[in-house]
Amino acid sequence: MNNLEVMLNNTSKYEIAEENTDLSIYLEKLNLDKNIALAIGEIVNNKMTIQHIRLISETQPNVKVITQNGYEILVVMESYNSKEIEKVLNNQPTFILLGNVIVNKNTIQTVEPII
Repeated sequence: MNNLEVMLNNTSKYEIAEENTDLSIYLEKLNLDKNIALAIGEIVNNKMTIQHIRLISETQPNVKVITQNGYEILVVMESYNSKEIEKVLNNQPTFILLGNVIVNKNTIQTVEPII
């Protein structure tokens, strides 16, 4: 069983437990222009209200994403490369995958390694 943390732009958040979690499926649905909503478990959200979806992990986070509303998202990434993250932010659709987190790139203020 995997737990997902879903945070909305208004900083409300909830957790969902799922049997089989594949973040790439959520990412694909969020980036389809024709879709305006996303069901996560039994809850349906307008996709533009989603700030991030985080697969909760026992692994120590090594990256911190600070959002425009000041919220810190702790991320587990295989490796941190600021130039690669810059490319992803500049070239990908609205929602991007950073390690164990899908994040709306329009809500990102800063991405930095945890030292």
